[in-house]
Parts: sequence; C-alpha cells; structure tokens
Amino acid sequence: MHLVCLALAFSPPILPVTVAPRCAAPRAGLLDNIVVGLSDGVSGAFGGKAMGKVMGYSKDDRIARASHILLSFDAYPEGSSPDSEAMANGLKAKIEGGDFTFEFAAEKFSACQSAERGGDLGEFKRGAMVPAFDEAVFKVVEDEPLGTILGPVKTQFGHHLIKVVQRGEP
Repeated sequence: MHLVCLALAFSPPILPVTVAPRCAAPRAGLLDNIVVGLSDGVSGAFGGKAMGKVMGYSKDDRIARASHILLSFDAYPEGSSPDSEAMANGLKAKIEGGDFTFEFAAEKFSACQSAERGGDLGEFKRGAMVPAFDEAVFKVVEDEPLGTILGPVKTQFGHHLIKVVQRGEP
C-alpha cells in the first residue's frame, strides 16, 4: 500500500490530495520503497519501461562479446529506396545465404567505426549499449546458438545486424 502512496506522490496532480493521508506508513526498507516508488513514477512518464530496465541492469553482471553492422538513418533515410531496415534485411539474407561473411559485410556497409574490425565491438557489460541493442544481445533464446545473426534491431542510430559470439558471467 505504501508503494502506491509514493507512486501517487510523484504522479501528475490530477488525483485528489486526500489520497496520501490514507496510505499506511512505510515499515522496513524505507530507502528501497522510495527508490521503487520513484522508479514507478518515472517509468510511468516513459511508458513503464525506462527506469525498470535501468534498475534491472544494475543487478545483471553478465558480459557479452558481439559484432554488429550499423545501417544508419543518415546513409539510408526512412522513405528512401532502400531504407536502413530494407538494407539490413537484404544483407542478412546475403550473409545467411553464404554470399557474404558477416565480417565482410560489416567492413563494406557498416557506418560504425567497428567496421574496420569486421564489426567487432569487443567485450561489454549488460547496460553498456543502448537499450534495444542491449536487450537483443543479452536475450537468451533456447534454440538459437551463439553466432546467429540477430535483427534488424532498430535504435536511434539506425538498424543493426548483430552477431553475439560470447555471453556469460564476468
């Protein structure tokens, strides 16, 4: 009940002020309750996603090693032919069909500086990348082996094709 009070305290002032006095006083873990209440309030402002994911990352110490191909919105703007998503899908088909290696495609088409290394981003911790990219890299799918080409994954930078080569504990 006290979590509701904290969430309501940080909500827009459309609720009646009389709600707060009805809340029970917090007992144990006041700091935890405040943080959760704040995150609930902030998450609501961002569609319920932002703070929960950030807070979850702080408890997740996993690391990964991955390569990617970035098809930027600058190079392939939406509405152009092809756009970055269409280009990513086309490259993915060429890689999976054996026409290109992932590294060759990264060197020739990626807008990221990692293109010089065949798209290799090295090793990084959970939460080090933008959320959509991070989610794709650290999501474990049962029948999907490491090295499977993921994507296209859309971020604020463009569409990515991702190849996870290692995932585990630090």
